[in-house]
Amino acid sequence: MRNPRIRSSRPAFFALLALGTGLSACRGCDKPPPPGAALEPATAVDTRRADLLARFADLKSDRSHVYPKDERGVVTCGDDMQCFVAQAENCMRAEVTSKITDSGYGIHNVIEARYTIEGSEPNQCRLSRRVISANAYFEEPLVAAMRAEGKSELDVDQVQTEATTRLRRRTTPQLDCTFTNDDMLEATIDLAHQLFNDKLFRLNCHESNVAARPLDPPSGARAPAGGAERAAPAPIAP
Repeated sequence: MRNPRIRSSRPAFFALLALGTGLSACRGCDKPPPPGAALEPATAVDTRRADLLARFADLKSDRSHVYPKDERGVVTCGDDMQCFVAQAENCMRAEVTSKITDSGYGIHNVIEARYTIEGSEPNQCRLSRRVISANAYFEEPLVAAMRAEGKSELDVDQVQTEATTRLRRRTTPQLDCTFTNDDMLEATIDLAHQLFNDKLFRLNCHESNVAARPLDPPSGARAPAGGAERAAPAPIAP
């Protein structure tokens, strides 16, 4: 008869033998991950940053280009949005003039504004927006349709003036904003694509306490069928 104590000790013996020879109790547990495998899932912040940098690359900006600065140490980009986005990436002081047109049903709402990167704070970037002009323009086909309905030139001008007045009432003349670095980059990339990111500006900006300069009186300028305005009010000095 076999000794039961010897029989029960065999599993323990083989377990010690496996440990001594470096064998693993789990097949494949000690294998390294395959090349290119992510050790940890990317966070939402990392994914968003990668998406923003990809959009930035799509602008074909020369990120190595050094833009000149004025006597204040501010990069004056004029109307070059690629220049402005390049400064926004690292929250460098800069200013740009941008004109955004929102069109529909033969009406072009055109807002021209000056955007200024004021400077940086820890993980934040300050920006201001000053509206230069805000006007509604009618395309000639729309004007022709109004004439066909019996509207006079005075009637057409009055309707366009009312459209401009409504646009100005819903446009805040001056905004002061504090963005995160990623929000700043997204907002300026959108501007480069002729888009005003209303959500980001609404969440991160407030109306400036500085009194805004009044805009020029609404004009009766028309927009041709191509969409660009024929004539616009003269810009207001900052």
